[in-house]
Amino acid sequence: MALVGAGVLIQGDNPGAWDSARPGVPSSPSWGTRDSPAALEPIPRASLRWYALGSLALLAVLSGGLGGRRSAFTRTRRLVWKTTADATDHAVALEAAHAVRKVGRLLPLRVACWEEAAATSIALRWAGYRSAFRHGAATDPVRLHAWVEVGGRAVAESDDITDYTPFEEPCE
Repeated sequence: MALVGAGVLIQGDNPGAWDSARPGVPSSPSWGTRDSPAALEPIPRASLRWYALGSLALLAVLSGGLGGRRSAFTRTRRLVWKTTADATDHAVALEAAHAVRKVGRLLPLRVACWEEAAATSIALRWAGYRSAFRHGAATDPVRLHAWVEVGGRAVAESDDITDYTPFEEPCE
């Protein structure tokens, strides 16, 4: 009743039993070992076009969405979702993600999943393609991750991406 009083739950017209919880995807505890490989995997080559767009997009993201650090998160999200574009082929998105990841390894800065996903999404949009920038959390242990989806499929991600629950719906 406290949740109803706080406005978190709304009582419906036809009160009844609650539906059972939707079964989740089982996840085995990793304690960081699954998420911290001992060596970096080689990244497939991409075309020069994607290296150029990926480099510019990554620099835009690393500069805090073209502004100061105070609201870099908000500006970067706005930059990711600012443009409209046509549908994207998964292979095209994969090539863009590989280019951004390879450029990120060359920079003497921190380039993690948030920066890679944002830069990949921006590079795809600048080239006239649509993608969904996603970010979410997984449990046991708690970890955060950002990724790009095209047509409901994660781009350049491992199979454990299903462990993550997105924070919000994509802005496609």
